[in-house]
Order: sequence, then structure tokens, then C-alpha cells
Amino acid sequence: MPTPFAAKKAKILSQLSAPSTSYTDASPKGTVDAPIRSLVDEINAISSLVTTSSCSGRIAIYAEGLKPTTTSVSTTSEPDSTNQNSNNQGKGSGHWLFVSHLAIPVPSTLSSLLSSLENETPSSQPIITPPSTDHPFHPTARLVHLKFEPLILHVLCASLAAAKSLLTAAQAAGFRESGVASLPSTTSTSPDSTTMPASAPQNPVDGPTANTDGDRKSYPKRIRKPQRPVDESVMVAIRTTGLAMDAPIGMVGADGGVEMLVGEGYVAGLVGVANERFAQG
Repeated sequence: MPTPFAAKKAKILSQLSAPSTSYTDASPKGTVDAPIRSLVDEINAISSLVTTSSCSGRIAIYAEGLKPTTTSVSTTSEPDSTNQNSNNQGKGSGHWLFVSHLAIPVPSTLSSLLSSLENETPSSQPIITPPSTDHPFHPTARLVHLKFEPLILHVLCASLAAAKSLLTAAQAAGFRESGVASLPSTTSTSPDSTTMPASAPQNPVDGPTANTDGDRKSYPKRIRKPQRPVDESVMVAIRTTGLAMDAPIGMVGADGGVEMLVGEGYVAGLVGVANERFAQG
């Protein structure tokens, strides 16, 4: 009977060998990024390791969702219509305006970046409003972030020893925030536990057997059925925050557009920094 790890690895490798149009994995994108496909194949060639999800790193622009608000206490008996439903506003869900898993040309404007062919999440392009020095944003504003997120891998290891070796290599390569994401069960069943003790009769039968205690009767122990192999696999996350970047560049306006908080040159500079970090990662 194959071990639980061997069965899981065989299933994952079978999925990886499928055409890209029909393959999906546990990553948000659902497929292996082209820049790290060779790395994934190299890891999976090791008998004690298999990748479960991956991301080669990405440049992204993210718009926050709705934030919870607090209702101020009114001194009058009349309800404030502007705050009447404020407690019903949950955190909401943000959305991606731009994602690329490759370095991109430095844009001249934010609008040209969002509409570029490099954008892997095409959507309706929001209206971009230039920054205004007269109206600073409120702390509860829904910010728009330009991010760089470095490479991350989740690797299933056949044993704790294999996980330790992988962590040592990852941290030596600069992925210092790598760590164990899940551990195996602490209970295990040895195959030897399914055999009868040596003191038991060779041909046990149901029913009492004689002993030296006179009136007392003893019963033979039943043979336990073999149990399934224990899953000793360990999940390791390979990651680093040293190259990560997150900079607010705007906020979501009342009309759903983007009101910029910085100039176009600043956005272009951030994209240049993100491109450099792709090379460093």
C-alpha cells in the first residue's frame, strides 16, 4: 500500500502533466507561473517533495473594499439619515485593478497601465482623477495600493526530516520567513501492534481458557486489524517579506473611480522599483 504522501504526490504530478487549459492548483491564479515552472519541476523531481501551490511574484494594484464605520451619537431625537445604515456596512471585498507576474514597461500614466496588455485581470477601467492638495484623504477612505509580492511556494514534504532540509536550503537562499505550515499527527500505529503478545496461545479461540486462578477465567486477546499508514507529511511555506512593497497611490471615489493621491511620476517610479525586485527575487 502506498504511503499517504506518495498517493498525494502521484495525484499532483498527474494534474501538473495535464494541459494548462484544464489544470488548476491551490494558488489564487490556479496555474503554475511560467517564470518558475522549471523550479517547480526541479522540486517535484525530488522523491520526498511535491509543490502544492506557487506564485512567481507579482506586481498588483488593489482597491480596498468597504470598511466598517461607527455611528456618532446624536443629541436629538431625530435619526440622522446619513448614518442610519452605517452599521450595516461590512468590510466588504476589495478587487484587483491590475496584476502581472512579469516585469512590465514603466507606464506614462496609471490609466495606460490599467488598460495595458500586461494586465492579467482585465476589467472595466475606472475613471482616474488627478491628485488634489485641497482635500486630504480620511483615515476610513478605501485606499488603492500598488504592491509587489515576492515569490511564494507551498511544498509538501514526506517527513519532518525532509522539511528540515528544505527549510535550511530556503533560508540560506534568502527566504528567511519560510516556515512549517502544518505538522503530521502526533499519534502513530506501528505494524507490530497488530500481532498478538508472545504469551498468547498460538491458536486463539473465542471463549474462556483455563488458568491457575481456579474460579477466575481469562479470555485471549483478539488480533487487531492492520491500520492504514500514518500520514507523516509536513507542509512548508517558502517565502520572504524582505522584497515586499505596498504603497498607497489613490483612493476609491464616490463614483467608483480612482482619486490619485500621488503624481504619475511617483507611480512610474514604484513600477520601476517593482521591476528591480523581480530581478532580485
